[in-house]
Amino acid sequence: MDTKKAELPVEKLRWQCDPAVFDFECTKELAPLREFIGQDRAIRAIQFGLSMNHEGYNVFVAGLTGTGKTSMVKTYIDRLIAKHQIGDDFHPQDWAYVHNFTAPRPSACRRVPARSCVIEFPTCSTV
Repeated sequence: MDTKKAELPVEKLRWQCDPAVFDFECTKELAPLREFIGQDRAIRAIQFGLSMNHEGYNVFVAGLTGTGKTSMVKTYIDRLIAKHQIGDDFHPQDWAYVHNFTAPRPSACRRVPARSCVIEFPTCSTV
């Protein structure tokens, strides 16, 4: 196999951006982003999932660690809450998933008033 065809000169191994194309000295001068770049499909899916106002719908988010999944979901949940808080009749609730150790499937899901969940851990005895 002739490897000469695949060789690259050293100067082509690294791309450099000309700083003159930017009209700022430091990124601290830039306004923070208000949207998530390059995640249009994920954003539409989250918006759709959060707009479902019926039982039985869930939002499942998967991806690599550190890619902004949690930030994106929290941002859209906060926007949804802010949108609905215009009226006094909107009171989001918390959900508690209760594990039954004697019959582990399925876990029980309970709707509770916002910020009323208290997590208690049962004491375990060792024999």
